[in-house]
Amino acid sequence: MSDETGIRYHNGRYWNEKESDQPPDRYWDGELKNGIPHGTGTYYVPNGAKYVGTYKNGKRHGEGTFSWSVDGDNDSPDSRKEFTGKYKNNRFNGIGKMTWCDGRTYEGGFKDGHENGKGTITYPDGKRVEGDFRNGVMNGRGAKSWNEKNTQGNKVRDQTSKMNA
Repeated sequence: MSDETGIRYHNGRYWNEKESDQPPDRYWDGELKNGIPHGTGTYYVPNGAKYVGTYKNGKRHGEGTFSWSVDGDNDSPDSRKEFTGKYKNNRFNGIGKMTWCDGRTYEGGFKDGHENGKGTITYPDGKRVEGDFRNGVMNGRGAKSWNEKNTQGNKVRDQTSKMNA
């Protein structure tokens, strides 16, 4: 797949062999093709965010795990968020799992970085909401369950899963 391995620095727009004049830079450590990330490796961001997975032509593409802080520079475990699944053109696309720092998860379809299609939100207390999502918002019929014996199905509209929370 790749023709070499190494480190490439990223200024948000271009990939370079050398670090910028204003480090610390983001960087890729992994397989390269024509001098840009292509294949498997790890992408590091100075604030502690990290992507482990595959790149294609300099962008996240294929399987990977990206973890980051919802508080920007605060990299404590209490502020972490993680996505594991499929990427296309640097965005969540396909089947994946998002985990928030409060323990809440969403498993299901993603399109262009948002929950899309069939999915399930599971809360730390075990409550679950299953249904159809569109652009990060639950829409259409859904089912709520709060234990194995009690499930309620009803029409749910505009119930955000708080993807950006």
